[in-house]
Amino acid sequence: MHIYTKNGHKYPSVTTVMQIIGNEGITVWANSLGYKHISYFKELDRLAKFGTAAHAFVRSMIDINAPKPEPFECTYEDEQKLKNILLNFQDFQRDAHITPVVTEFEMVSDKLRVGGTCDCFGSFTIRGKKYDNVVIDFKTARKVHSHMIMQLSGYKLLLEEYGYHVEHGAIIQLNSDSIKVTIVDLPTLEEYGEAFLKLIDFFYFWIKYNKIRERD
Repeated sequence: MHIYTKNGHKYPSVTTVMQIIGNEGITVWANSLGYKHISYFKELDRLAKFGTAAHAFVRSMIDINAPKPEPFECTYEDEQKLKNILLNFQDFQRDAHITPVVTEFEMVSDKLRVGGTCDCFGSFTIRGKKYDNVVIDFKTARKVHSHMIMQLSGYKLLLEEYGYHVEHGAIIQLNSDSIKVTIVDLPTLEEYGEAFLKLIDFFYFWIKYNKIRERD
């Protein structure tokens, strides 16, 4: 569970809140690893480290003020995969011109009772169209899932509380063979945002309920 602290209060992250609804794809993936005799936790740790490294290098390519990425231990296969991602992203950035307002922006809300770190908020051009005020999430996953849109909606709510006006959402997939962009329009973000607010309430209800159950 990822926790954010503000004014002495501790709040769960956007992704922690979302875990309450589960993810069927994770179960299928975990089962497939079991058939291959691969440790789920070791694979999860490997992917997390790889994703963190990819985010850090991409951030350094779009934000001149970003800290220099830290080296990380990885397999030769992952090292080559990361190199290919960065080469692809270099080409992508030449056309997209991602211009960040903020990157790795940490937000915590007493009102929403949740925290989160937004990969990027800014503007870019894709397929000849300019998008401004975009909340961007970088993913190393091969597919776009509804959980990712829900995550964007959570960041949108937090960004707005910090005074930023969000008009679009974007999921940018960092793959070794290509960089793909999925644009999420404002109505969809708002619809998911309403669901996310209800999910926060359910999250706190469930935490309280389980604490009561533990005492019984």
